[in-house]
Amino acid sequence: MQGCKPEGNSAEEGAIFIDIPPYHSGNSLPWPSLAELFRPRAVPYMRVAVKTALESLLRSVDFLKLFSSAPDGQISWDEFRNKLQAFYMFEYVDSVLNLSAGPDFPLLNFIDQAAGLGPYFRVWTVEGLGHYYTELALARGGFPSALLDAKNLIAAPSASLVPLHTGMGLSLAQAVLNAMDRADPAHYSGWLETFWQLCRGNSRAGYAAIPFEALGLVACNLHPQLVASIDQHLLRTNTDLLAYFWHGIGRAIYFAPTNFLPFRSAPWQGLKRCQEEPPHVLGRCNAVAGFAWALTLVNIRQPEIMATFLSHHEQQISENDSFRNGVCSALAIWHDSAPDDPHLKAFHHYAPAVHLAPAWHRHISPCCDWVSRNYPSLRQLSELFRYRELPHFAGL
Repeated sequence: MQGCKPEGNSAEEGAIFIDIPPYHSGNSLPWPSLAELFRPRAVPYMRVAVKTALESLLRSVDFLKLFSSAPDGQISWDEFRNKLQAFYMFEYVDSVLNLSAGPDFPLLNFIDQAAGLGPYFRVWTVEGLGHYYTELALARGGFPSALLDAKNLIAAPSASLVPLHTGMGLSLAQAVLNAMDRADPAHYSGWLETFWQLCRGNSRAGYAAIPFEALGLVACNLHPQLVASIDQHLLRTNTDLLAYFWHGIGRAIYFAPTNFLPFRSAPWQGLKRCQEEPPHVLGRCNAVAGFAWALTLVNIRQPEIMATFLSHHEQQISENDSFRNGVCSALAIWHDSAPDDPHLKAFHHYAPAVHLAPAWHRHISPCCDWVSRNYPSLRQLSELFRYRELPHFAGL
């Protein structure tokens, strides 16, 4: 087996759309391109157009599934809905929670309010809160400091810390990458150091690498022309951060507009990108782990999606342990961020169809067992945002 060491049945299950009064435009707006899902929030009418389109899609998935004649077509539509729901709760957190952008933003109150959405939707909504909170800080001018380490946030529930940091990282990464787009390439290294300082300066102790991982996600989906330069700089200066960067790229590939639609699943086109596009072993292992990480978390309520994925890709993921690493990391993160989610236990005890059972027991059951044994001893959650050989996780 090739290694990956560096070279140098709840209410949620039936929900199509979260039942919170959404904002509805009275105007008929043009259908946006799928790429617009990942645009910045700076164009209000486009946000309304995308929001309207998403709400229509979410209400139509069950109907559209009826017309799917392709093998595993209904599974593909289920995954599509899960992606849309996760993205909606993140991107439109302002509408979901009826946020106000006043000077005294009661983040803790909104975290408590998000708890009423149930464990699954809560995680994506709190991630959106982390992003929204950071956007407000950036809008005041200059880069923020101590955003999630402030004394007024000391009482934040521990389960909210990981999604808050990932959401913050997405906002900070967008700001820095926008600046890099306008900068002379000779100054890229300075901007990357600035981003790392922002991650450290705004994170809780031990969490700084979590927002850094978001750099890969934003770069891949919104600034792909910068990926090679960032890779080369981190390859020369910090291969630990390089691993987080490529893990974020793997997450981005899972959510990429080119892989979002149902006909891009079963088989999953994104896995091939993760295995072929990175220029080195470290990048490939982390991209595959990041892809598996996102696949697991988005579909935690429906393990049959993972079982179907294995039926198409078991051979490709058997070359090393990077895919299993991503699954283990994702399950551990869900233990931390949604410990009350009954879907987590159901995933652990899932019994797949007979023809899917061998692959599940070879690849997923060991991950569930590993997390059950080792999660209580995992002290550095940031290590779950990059590939590490599985024995190295225990006792972190």
